[in-house]
Amino acid sequence: MGLRENIPDFLRSRYAVKLFIVALLIVAVIGTISTIMALQVSDEVTAGQLQSIESNTELEADQLAKWFEGEQESIRVLSAHRGITGDNIIMTRGTFRSELAQRSDEIVGFHLVERTANSSSNGTTEQIIVSTDQQLEGQQLSATNINWGEDTNGNEISFTFDGQDDVLVSWVYLDNGNMSVAMASPTPDGEHVLIGEYQPSVRIGESTHVVNGTDTIVLGGVSAYVMFEADSPNEFRPYKGNRTTTDVGTRILERDNQFAPLSGSNIDDNEVRGYHSVPSEGVNWVVVKEAPRSKALALTGQVQRDLAILFCAVFLGFLLIGAVIHFGPIRSIKRLAGQADAIAEGDLSVEIEDEARTDEIGQLRESFRNTKQYIETITRQSEKLSQQEFDSEILDKEIPGRVGESMADMQTDLKRFIDEIEEERERYTTLVEQSNDGVVVVQDGRCVFTNEQFLEITGYDHDGLVGRKFVDIVVPADRDLVKERYQQQLIGESPPTQYEVDIETRDGDRRTVELSIARIEHDDDPAALINVRDVTERKHREQRLEVFNRVLRHNIRNQSDIVKSHAEVLSDRTDDRHAQQIQESADRLAVIGNRARTIDQIISRDVQSSEVDLSDLLRRIVRQIDADGVTVTTEITGAGSLVTDEWILEAVLESMLRNSLLSADSTLTIAADAYEDGYVFTVEDDGSGLPEDAVAALQAGTETTHQHSRRLLGLWQLKWGVDKLAGELVFDEGLETTVQVTLPDRKEHPDHTQERAS
Repeated sequence: MGLRENIPDFLRSRYAVKLFIVALLIVAVIGTISTIMALQVSDEVTAGQLQSIESNTELEADQLAKWFEGEQESIRVLSAHRGITGDNIIMTRGTFRSELAQRSDEIVGFHLVERTANSSSNGTTEQIIVSTDQQLEGQQLSATNINWGEDTNGNEISFTFDGQDDVLVSWVYLDNGNMSVAMASPTPDGEHVLIGEYQPSVRIGESTHVVNGTDTIVLGGVSAYVMFEADSPNEFRPYKGNRTTTDVGTRILERDNQFAPLSGSNIDDNEVRGYHSVPSEGVNWVVVKEAPRSKALALTGQVQRDLAILFCAVFLGFLLIGAVIHFGPIRSIKRLAGQADAIAEGDLSVEIEDEARTDEIGQLRESFRNTKQYIETITRQSEKLSQQEFDSEILDKEIPGRVGESMADMQTDLKRFIDEIEEERERYTTLVEQSNDGVVVVQDGRCVFTNEQFLEITGYDHDGLVGRKFVDIVVPADRDLVKERYQQQLIGESPPTQYEVDIETRDGDRRTVELSIARIEHDDDPAALINVRDVTERKHREQRLEVFNRVLRHNIRNQSDIVKSHAEVLSDRTDDRHAQQIQESADRLAVIGNRARTIDQIISRDVQSSEVDLSDLLRRIVRQIDADGVTVTTEITGAGSLVTDEWILEAVLESMLRNSLLSADSTLTIAADAYEDGYVFTVEDDGSGLPEDAVAALQAGTETTHQHSRRLLGLWQLKWGVDKLAGELVFDEGLETTVQVTLPDRKEHPDHTQERAS
């Protein structure tokens, strides 16, 4: 009896159970091994690499200290060189050139300067006798930018020496864009000082590293500013932009003694960092080495061995699974997989056999047979739908389930969609061709479609415009604006979609057009749909109206002044009532001109909101108006302030008062009553009220030959001022003796920024 017969039926017919049990064991083994390996790798590699980088940093700090001390000794020995003397400049230059050629690249120059005798100096006024840079010879030492530093009390270091072997070291300074340091030693004659200038960044660039990609940086031991770094901007700058963001920066700033030893290492998200102070007397520098974390913590041989173990475990696990399934479903699965691949590749002629199996393989075969039948039916129906053969018999065959419902819905939707596309295409074509505006589609900067109206505006024919750059027909002064707006639309920004530019027609005429741009897809690529409206005549009308308005107001004002002056002369010479009538008419004409100017300013003004004190405003207006025997009373409720445009509000209230004074007999009251959203201003008089024809003209929004009076211009000023402030104007129905204006508070309603009408 074979092994298969000894396996229970519930396991023989359920391969999923067997696979699940084996897979569960493999996952447990792999998970345990992976956890152990991950812990080992994390601890060992991290500790080892941190120690390695810290040791490399300490070595670099020691080497920098030895270099620093060696250069001090070198400058001390060189100062006693017989070839360096202030009496023989040519010989000293030769000695400098010879020494500079033999030394390393970090020393960049020598200077021989006069030594100040028996006086304190800060090392800036001494004269340079000889220098490797001959342009400095004869200048003061300050021309080298050397900074000899300050002591702990903030006093400048004295440029003096205790003896022949004394060496003075400068602070780090910036010279010709390079971070530098200088060392000075007196010559045996006591009358001169030899100075050597060094650029330690050159030496830092030659540092050795234990990890590829490591950067070496030298920081100041007090400020934690970057002093020296290879291939980087030569400037004093905080380490990492903020000195307290790193462990080394924080430790430098917190230590009390700037020369105290400092060492350590740490890891952040991107770097592994080691640091060590330079063990040299008089130097507080700190060396920092930064290695990329991805390289510093790379897996070593231990990781490789662990991965090999993991691979073997996985391999053995899969061998176990293969042994389980080899004598069971593997052959049937392979055959069924080949049949499924054939169906997936579009070969619906493949036959899926029926072996009357009752396990999952048999069920899978039956499912594939049903699926194949469904696919065949769906394929045939899809072919007919793609060919738009909606009357084909295959479309009547029912497919069960959601797929069948989807196919039926797709058939219905596709037919309706095609009909709608045809209708939309016809409607769009009609709209574009019959539009009064020009329509052009621009793609990659060139016109790819245009309607007849655009051809008429530009004067080009179809062949002369399609394929041409759109900006070529725009005048040069406006081309940059058109290009900028076009690019902004294509990349998804939101520039103004409507603006005016000038174009040049084929005949050389200049036309002003209004462009409206929208982003569309044309042949599956981004494009711009531009609506072009010729506004040349409208612009000309606006210009003519503006000129006419300004000239008319100017002439009215000038001529009224002339008439009034002549009338005053006549009035002085005679008591004729005609002279007085002329003078009064001139005054009324001047008022009309002022009214026109105020109305023009109201219409063109941008609303400028501020908090207005209503009591002060009403008092000012009442003082400016000649009441002519009428008693004017003001009443204010609420806080007495309103956020609005004070100039327009004054024009509105002044117009209300002046118009009511024309009809008042003896009393007039102006009241300002607060409400939730602003203020209501009411003017009431005891007179005959406003003329009915004037009120009718305002309500109709226009004048006729039958609706006109000399008071109407002031009422138009009132109406347009209220509209500008987004308010409401109401006349007392029937009596016309009460005028009411409601204005919103713009502090409570900031969206009221547009005029209601114009």
